[in-house]
Amino acid sequence: MKKTFFIMAISSLFLFACAEKKTKTEKNTTAAPKVENSTNEINQIDSITHQLEKAKDDIDKAPKKLMNY
Repeated sequence: MKKTFFIMAISSLFLFACAEKKTKTEKNTTAAPKVENSTNEINQIDSITHQLEKAKDDIDKAPKKLMNY
């Protein structure tokens, strides 16, 4: 019984020691996709803003065009 307990204790310590742990560099690389995602979101928002500004300008110009006819 003592031998099996001893073997189990040694094997569990070995597993904990050899388990894959995240290092600081791996933690930093997980933040990179968040930055890329936010950059993509910013680009999409800029594109939508540009389209809205263009539509606003078209709406502002429409009455002027009608007055000229």
